Amino acid sequence: MKICLLTDFYYPRTGGIPNQVYWLAKQLANMKNEVLIITTAGQKRQLEKMENLTVIRLPFAVLQALLFSREELEEQLLSIFRELKPDILHAHHAFSSLGTISGKIGKKIRVPAVLTNHSIPPDYSVLKTFWRTLGIFGAKTIYRNLEYYDAIIAVSPIAADFISCFYKGPIYIVPNGIDIQKLQKIESSRNEFGLSENDFVIIHVGRPSIRKGFEITLLITKMLKDKIPNLRVFLIGPTGVYKRMLSSSAERLGISDIVEIPGFLSWEKTMKLYKIADVLLHPSMGGESFGIIFLEAMAMGLPIVVAGSGEGAKWIIRLTKSGIYIPSLNPTMITKVLLFLYRNPNMRKKFGERGKKYVKFFDIRRIARKTLEIYKRVIHEERKR
Repeated sequence: MKICLLTDFYYPRTGGIPNQVYWLAKQLANMKNEVLIITTAGQKRQLEKMENLTVIRLPFAVLQALLFSREELEEQLLSIFRELKPDILHAHHAFSSLGTISGKIGKKIRVPAVLTNHSIPPDYSVLKTFWRTLGIFGAKTIYRNLEYYDAIIAVSPIAADFISCFYKGPIYIVPNGIDIQKLQKIESSRNEFGLSENDFVIIHVGRPSIRKGFEITLLITKMLKDKIPNLRVFLIGPTGVYKRMLSSSAERLGISDIVEIPGFLSWEKTMKLYKIADVLLHPSMGGESFGIIFLEAMAMGLPIVVAGSGEGAKWIIRLTKSGIYIPSLNPTMITKVLLFLYRNPNMRKKFGERGKKYVKFFDIRRIARKTLEIYKRVIHEERKR
């Protein structure tokens, strides 16, 4: 099968979507499919090979494509598709430039198209009535492009519920996946990161965004410093101005000696930190529809503490029982939970073992098979028309 994955979010851009598109594409290719990735990420238009994948870069300003004319981008895609003749188009992220045009292009060239919804807005559960109302009055204007898709995939039940505000066709829940076999082969040691076996290591991983709650982690670190004498905290992901701002905050709080902000790390180095850490902390400000970092932590047997973050994160933690979910971002409550885990290594071990047990259901091989089944279903329905 000729499969075209379309995403504005791909390397060198960072985050969960680029990782998920890569793992899915790689596994689909391993299943003897011909996989092409088209992305607007990059500095220049080019064709490149990434392992057994072909990547076409069509640089385009995401904001420009969302707010203004997309005709130039549409023409480039139509030209590519007419030459390559894909069997299926699969766009990622509903509210992005490629997400808004790929379904319509599929109809023009009579190729089925599916879309994966990776996101929910902050406080969606509280504001659900607002989004339902917006769906009723705005579906034919702001969100009219979604109706061109033959099906939508959602990464969690809450992501499915949100996208159903604007799309009335078939919606399938297929969670994100990771390559568990590759993760579990990773070796690491605390010496590599200048840590001792007695250190209590908390890691916080995320994109360089205020919404990810790195400032909250700094405040919690301040509250824990005198209670956990061997505490070490890693903030992985913040770069540039945001990293400098966090570093200044750590100095003002008097915790710069126990906080490390290494900036962007390679995937493999980040996984090595998962391997030697004691807890993954994620005090996000909401809008989390899933969270690939939770799967990575589970594969490494790392217990998880999630605060705020939204329904998607809560769903994973409660489904897998791989950690503790705290509904609010109350620093005192989060601190108490972390102290409890510090003082109870057996409980940390229990959470880690549960994570390893349940993460097999999120193996990328399983996820790719489910995705391929949806492709075949929509192709079959298209041929019946």
